[in-house]
Amino acid sequence: MQKPKFLAYELRKIIFPGCKTLLDVGCGENSVVQFFKPNLQKTVGVDIFAKSIGIHDTYIKANALDIDKYFKPRSFDCVISIDVIEHLEKNQALELIKKMERIAKKCLVIQTPNGFLRQGPEGGNPYQVHKCGFTADEFRKMGYKVKGMDGPKFLRGECAKIRYKPEILFSVLANILDPVYRYFPEASFNLLAYVKRFD
Repeated sequence: MQKPKFLAYELRKIIFPGCKTLLDVGCGENSVVQFFKPNLQKTVGVDIFAKSIGIHDTYIKANALDIDKYFKPRSFDCVISIDVIEHLEKNQALELIKKMERIAKKCLVIQTPNGFLRQGPEGGNPYQVHKCGFTADEFRKMGYKVKGMDGPKFLRGECAKIRYKPEILFSVLANILDPVYRYFPEASFNLLAYVKRFD
């Protein structure tokens, strides 16, 4: 199981100090922003799934690809998109990344699985199907820095579930190894890609 506090810790290091406003693209109903929202002046969440109402000041039900219709260039200090781009076709995912780059004033942070990870609809949400994958090298070529998240890739499968039994033992192992794999994104389960070039 993914540990959102680990992700929150890494996000805090990337977006603070300096960011006061944040756009959460594909926020879901349990956004990681809840762990550091008090440090922000304004947060807005966007999600296409009606049940995904999160903890933001404002919530917009919309397709992530339409964010440029709602937000002007450089209108948020930081834009984050956690576990979203893999649900789009590759060309759409690249289009969304460009749109988020335009909206972000100071930084953009993206988390996505390391490579293509098969996944079907989850929790009655048809938008949970995975359609594409990205590698650390692809992000670096676009100018992003990349960290590994959620421990070794070989320990997890669909929906980040532990592959081996006893699950509790291998889950503990994945969490212990998680900080080490920050430095080995090519071998990690998730990629945390970020860019700070909007000054």
